[in-house]
Parts: sequence; C-alpha cells; structure tokens
Amino acid sequence: MKVLGIDPGLQKTGWAVIEKTGYDISYIKCGVVRTSPNESIDERLIKIFNFIQDICQYYCVDKACIEEVFLNSNPKSSEKLIMARTSSILALAKCEVPIQTFCPNEVKKNVTGSGHSSKLTVETMVQKILNIKIEKSREITHDSIDALAIAICGVFAS
Repeated sequence: MKVLGIDPGLQKTGWAVIEKTGYDISYIKCGVVRTSPNESIDERLIKIFNFIQDICQYYCVDKACIEEVFLNSNPKSSEKLIMARTSSILALAKCEVPIQTFCPNEVKKNVTGSGHSSKLTVETMVQKILNIKIEKSREITHDSIDALAIAICGVFAS
C-alpha cells in the first residue's frame, strides 16, 4: 500500500510517499510544492492541485493523509491554508484516492508517543521508523518531513 502524506500550505506544501509491505514501511520520495506570492491566488492553487494530482498518478498511491487545519489568530493566514488544503483535497478526490485526516497533535502522538513533541523529535522518529537519514535541502524541509510523519500516521492508523 502506497500512502501519500500532505502538509498543506499556500507557499510550501510538503508531500511524501511511503509504502507499507506487510510489516515493513519504506521511504519512496518526498518534497515540497512551492508557490510564489508574486503569482495570483488561482495560479498558486492550480499549481498545488496539478502537482498533487501528478504525484497520485505517478506513484499510484492507494491512500492519502492530510493534516487538518490549525486555525491561528491571523484570519488571512488561516484562509490561505484552508485554500491550499482544499486544492490538495480536490486533486485527491479527482484521482479517487481515499483521504484520511489527522490533527497535528495526533500525528505527533502516533509517530513519537507524545502529542506535544518537538519538530526535532518528530524528525528523529521519522528517520528511525523509515530507517533513513534525512539530509535537509531545498526539497527536503520541515514541510516534507511533516508530510512523512503524516503518511506514517496513516500507515499506523490502517
């Protein structure tokens, strides 16, 4: 079973694909969809939509997991996050990929054992679970590591 994890964001949407075979979980690929504030909102949302749709088709994902929206005190930021998340969900729906959602604390608890773990703890556990060494780069950022954690949570929940 191939699972796509998505950490939505308008500027950076993290994504990750992992595979569960029996009791083994293996890393396939992760990265970030980047959009520019110089682009119109519709261009940015279409870019996210198209990229998620391409990932679903290229990797033949069986299930997708996406983080629930964490509303903050800035309504504009929350609105942009909701739009990016909706764009991802629509791409998944168009590809007929089943979707499972998780709140941030639920992801942390499933991956680390504590719902209030730090980003460093999540990153360490992701590396241990997938038996990989993560080298941060332009494509592998906190957003893609969060997407890996979300995908792992989806595997554990199935």
